[in-house]
Amino acid sequence: MLSDIADVQDISENGTDALSNMPRSQESLIVLRTKLILPETKGKIIERNRLLALLHDNKDKEIMLIIADAGYGKTTLISQWVNNIGCANVFYALSEEDSSLDLFLTHLIAGFEQLEQDFLKRTKELVTYNKELKNNIGTVMGTLVNELQDKCKKDYYIILDDYHAITESSVVHEALHYFIDHLPTKLHIIIASRVLPSFPALIKWRSKQRVFELGRQDLCFNSMEI
Repeated sequence: MLSDIADVQDISENGTDALSNMPRSQESLIVLRTKLILPETKGKIIERNRLLALLHDNKDKEIMLIIADAGYGKTTLISQWVNNIGCANVFYALSEEDSSLDLFLTHLIAGFEQLEQDFLKRTKELVTYNKELKNNIGTVMGTLVNELQDKCKKDYYIILDDYHAITESSVVHEALHYFIDHLPTKLHIIIASRVLPSFPALIKWRSKQRVFELGRQDLCFNSMEI
């Protein structure tokens, strides 16, 4: 039987033996579970009812882009909205190290496995044992698309927070572009970023009414919210 992708808990419980028992390709693919936890809204947080209503009205859009500088409350807004509607979601807080396609997909798979074990079994096998993912983007992402199309019987939201952290040269952009261009029927993707992702097909997606966008101007407090 294929071994599961290792996480930090495996190593803390089993020591260095856990590392020696991993397939060679897994040694650097440690899942940080804290990156997959939707932040709680703590303290006195202003309910952005105007923005929450906009998100609710556009919840059927396939692609939701929330683009603004640091401090505009992008993550807090997403947390409020997700908690309000109670949707099935995979939250992923990105950092520069996630520019590795192997690590990016490993965390994405782990996020779905928090909802259901072996949710993406075929894709997981490809990612775990394929040493040349960046040269097989169509195969890997196509497998992911097909598997999600088969498995997702209700709406799921993938939330990619701090997407600007992915380096400009990373193949993650190409892989995600392929994925969004062939997005499974019941899947939605929310991207929060300080800069607008430069997806080649963004203009096409907009023209097909697939995209909902909130920008800096939208996120500013108006006179009724202050």
